[in-house]
Amino acid sequence: MNQTVNQTLHALRYGTPQVLKNLAFVPLFLPDSLERGSYITLKEGIAKQLVKVTEISESGSVPTLMVLNEAEMPLLLMDGEELIGAKQNRIVNTSLLLPAKSKTPIPVSCTERGRWSYKSAFFDDSDVIMSSKARHAKSERLVRNLVHSGNYNAEQREVWNDIEEYHFVLNTNSDSRALRDAFEAYQYNIDHFTKYFQLYPEQVGVAAFLNGHFVGIDFVSLASAYETLHGKLVKSYAIEAIIDEKRGWANNDFAYNADQAAELLHKFTTLFVEAAEEKQFTPVGQGTDYRYFTPIAQASALENEGVVVHFSSYIRKQQDQRSERTQRFSF
Repeated sequence: MNQTVNQTLHALRYGTPQVLKNLAFVPLFLPDSLERGSYITLKEGIAKQLVKVTEISESGSVPTLMVLNEAEMPLLLMDGEELIGAKQNRIVNTSLLLPAKSKTPIPVSCTERGRWSYKSAFFDDSDVIMSSKARHAKSERLVRNLVHSGNYNAEQREVWNDIEEYHFVLNTNSDSRALRDAFEAYQYNIDHFTKYFQLYPEQVGVAAFLNGHFVGIDFVSLASAYETLHGKLVKSYAIEAIIDEKRGWANNDFAYNADQAAELLHKFTTLFVEAAEEKQFTPVGQGTDYRYFTPIAQASALENEGVVVHFSSYIRKQQDQRSERTQRFSF
């Protein structure tokens, strides 16, 4: 395993679990001694009018957008972040670090299959990251295409199918079948989670547990960057918690404590480091894209100049939530 990724995973520190209904978050922290890098996020860049995202041409192209970064520092786009407007809404297919003062075409997927007409010249930040299970399924497909053909293709038809399943389960109406419409229809419910899962000072990420099962980790190198991403990540897991509750799969009866969480997450990262197969790819922009594979989990790490800018891992095989009930943390 890449030395920087290895050291960063072992340096992770875990906070006290926060639990609401069938969803739990463990805040993640990194020691000050680690190199952190310097960059802005999509939300910051658009708010400060330093980042402009457009269709790649007047006629547009579904799998590609153009990003103009006018900031004096690189721009981080997180895997699954959604952009709204222009000819149709899109998500970023993979985490990218785009250079300062740059203009870069990026790989994306459509999250609004029923529209192909301009709403605006520029995209805006939707304040949504693709719902976690759909994001993880997308990553599986993207990695398969990366390994076989070297391209960042998330398979558009499958992305649409994943989104359609959310509309079906949630019984939501959307003329354009937009992912964001599913979130907006349940905004009141989602707000309970976003208000409850508060941001800690110097927090850089979260480990998420759904119905008692560990499902994934996301962290970035900068607390200032994570602050702009925290609410998006909460929403991406909250909608899964809401869906499981509607399906009757939710299990709210857990005895969470900090020691259990730290022990399990330390075990996971240790085993993952020891067992993971590593593959290396060159993404658009800066840095190196490392992909990791084990029988139970996959992960990605965007590393640049000795800094793990973004790390994401998710469990691939989980116990059936409909038949398995547990009162402890588990894989």
